[in-house]
This record gives sequence, C-alpha cells and structure tokens, in this order.
Amino acid sequence: MPVMKGFPCVLLAAVSTCFEADECVTGPDRIVGTLLLQTGVDRSSRTPGAMSSPFGGPVLANVRNASVHVAKPFGPFKAEITMADFPSKPPVQLTTATTEESRQGTKLGKGLLTTEETALRLKGVFFSIPAEIGIADKTGSVLYATKSLMYTMHAHTHFYDAKSGERLGLIKIPTLWSLHSVFDLFSYEPVCPGQKADAELDEGGIPIYLYARITKWILTLKPYWKLERHNCDGSLSDFWEIRARYYLQIKGHYDINEQAGPIVGTIDSPWYFEKSDTYDGWAAKGIDRTFFAATLVLLDFAPPVPDG
Repeated sequence: MPVMKGFPCVLLAAVSTCFEADECVTGPDRIVGTLLLQTGVDRSSRTPGAMSSPFGGPVLANVRNASVHVAKPFGPFKAEITMADFPSKPPVQLTTATTEESRQGTKLGKGLLTTEETALRLKGVFFSIPAEIGIADKTGSVLYATKSLMYTMHAHTHFYDAKSGERLGLIKIPTLWSLHSVFDLFSYEPVCPGQKADAELDEGGIPIYLYARITKWILTLKPYWKLERHNCDGSLSDFWEIRARYYLQIKGHYDINEQAGPIVGTIDSPWYFEKSDTYDGWAAKGIDRTFFAATLVLLDFAPPVPDG
C-alpha cells in the first residue's frame, strides 16, 4: 500500500467495522486486513458511504477494496498415515450414490466423483499445536489435511489439499448458543452464481460461501447426524443422514444414508484405544471424494456423546 506523504497516518488491524448498513466485517478471531486512516482532512470531502476515522478523517479504503494480501497455500502435510491394517472391503454393502450427480452447483474444490468404492483414513496428528488432521487413501498417500487456528472461539479450521496446500474449505461453529453440536463448511467459490458471501472473510480478505452444515442431534436412541447442503435458491436441504450402526457399540461404527435411503458410505473406528482420533471411511461410487473427506472431519468435530 503506498504511503501518503504529508498526512499523519494510523494503521489499525483486527478491527470490527461496519462500512455500510448491510456490509459488516466482524470478529476478533482473525486479522482481516489493514486500514489506512488519513487524518486532518475536512469531513465534507468524504465520499458517500465512507467511514469516519476516530481521528476526524475518512477511511481511504475499506477491507473489501483495499490492497490486501492473498492467503498463501499451506505447506505440504508431513505426517505419515499407516494403512497396513486397513480393511480390504466396506463393512456393509454400499449402493451407488445418485444425489451428488443430480445436484446443481459446484463441487467442493471442483472435486471429481468416485468411479468405484473408495477408501480414506482420517488420522489426527498426536499432540500438534495447532491441531492438525491428515486424510490418506488406501495406498497411504495423504490427500487432504486440516489446520486449526489458535485463539478462536468458533473453532476455525482450514481444510486443504495436502500436496499443493490449496485451501478447499473453512470449518467453523456458526453459533455458540445451540443445544446441538453444529459445524458449517464453507467453500471459496459460490455453489451457484449469485450466492451471497458470508459476512466474515477468511485470512487475506478472501470471501467464503456456505457449502454444508452438520448437526449432531441429542436425545436419540442411536447417535445421529444430519448433513445439509446449500442450494442454489439459498436454502439448506437434507443431503445425508449419519447414524450409528448398532445400539450398543464400544468402537464407533456409522453408516451414511442418502436422505433415509440406501447406504452410500461408512465410517468406523479401527481401534479400541488410540492416541489420536482415527476413522476409516468407505465411499460408494458416485460421491464427491473431497466432500466425503470433509465429512470425516465434520464427524470428528461433532462426535457422539454418552446420551446418544
């Protein structure tokens, strides 16, 4: 950003500021940009819609229009994930998925649909700060990873390509005032043209768009999650149901159903005792592999509780 000579300037960061009545950048969770405030200028010279600085001058640029840095890709995920004990086939019979292919809108990270039954293992990195998760295919190649932000009340976590470091999604808690465990998944591209970006920006002033929401229900006979997807008309609709396979189980065993229909995926805990969370996932043919990997992360974030 060029320096304005002849005027005292003040740099402010990590602010919560409304520039217009319907456009507000909020949150102490992250620094969304740097504002250059010019002082000593007559208020009458302000352009319409400009915000006054606390020092009497106008803001020369707001966060959305200022020159802000573009978020850099993450480095390659370095932890290894062992797959030698991964099961050779799904624990139950899977049915080819049909819902994803018929949906309008973009796929998460422009991911492709699976052409066969596909295996993935989620493995948390033991004692990592900030918390990290890797997701590998059956060969042990880590395809996806997550990195949580520190000092955030809403559990902001980036979901990214483990090899290129490209950001694919952002996960966060939409509200702290809910009896259910709820997590939202945001993408970096609109699901459909015209989708309104979230009020919060990602690092570097990058807009994010609601893609999916998982809700862990309480007071159910078996652990149950509802996974909703964002539609082109702006609504959320049921996409998958995830429920425990058995009423009583020591290890976690869960089936994914297409809207109370056939089973299109499974998620299982491979061990009774583990240093960090581990889930083995099987996706049927016709599923967005990237979104399925993100679903493993969402389930890990909203785990079953003793009351079901």
